[in-house]
Amino acid sequence: MFIRKISLEAYKVLEDISIDFEATKNRGIFPVISVNGGGKSTLLQVIFTFLHCAFHENRHPYLRTLLEYFKMPKGKNTLDNIISFELEHEGEIVNIEFLQCKNGYEGFNFDLVIQSKELEEKNKKNTENIDKIKLLNKLHNDIEQNPKISPSLVWHQLEQITGKKEKTEQLEKNILAQLDFIADTVEKIKKSVIDESELKDLGLKTLLDMLDLVEELKKDNLKYILHFNENKDILLCRSNVDYQVLTEISDKIYLA
Repeated sequence: MFIRKISLEAYKVLEDISIDFEATKNRGIFPVISVNGGGKSTLLQVIFTFLHCAFHENRHPYLRTLLEYFKMPKGKNTLDNIISFELEHEGEIVNIEFLQCKNGYEGFNFDLVIQSKELEEKNKKNTENIDKIKLLNKLHNDIEQNPKISPSLVWHQLEQITGKKEKTEQLEKNILAQLDFIADTVEKIKKSVIDESELKDLGLKTLLDMLDLVEELKKDNLKYILHFNENKDILLCRSNVDYQVLTEISDKIYLA
């Protein structure tokens, strides 16, 4: 892979930067020279963070931190270029443009992405709670069918199911107290359980709305990357290759 060109609007001391590496005959080494504080390290940081972090969600926190230092336009209906790259990857030219807009640009509801992730977490938590209730009810029945079961064994199972570590002597050694504890815990968990059909309907609606958003962005060859600046701003990407190629490129970017 070879970085051919970079265009950067403004970041810290860097402003209106345009570098054409293709003009250099020796493609192996590209000297970047400036006075102290001129932005050499800053330029490398920007290149690395955008190309290495944008296409992997677990790396997004680093990109969000970098974006805090960019001067963002205040207009709600503008789509503004932040940085552009032209790369050579496996014999083909790859163009990558990162753009910023406000949340709500052109009426797009980018918060659907956040809602989708929150819904995913709700589903996961709901499933965990339902499983806990089943396990606690089973343990309750086992105790009733075998009153001589060891209280220590019961407490060990309760720790595994509920994650509760604090124990009293009564809870550790008294089966009746353990039965009451199980019943109380089941009731508490039930209050936080959401009806599965309700979650399913909400999930379907969110999914359909998300598909609509993706299709609308595709019309302008745009891909959503992330929210930043307390979710007020959105980072988008435009490229002539698909997302899989972009992730492959990102894994080939290193900063020594």
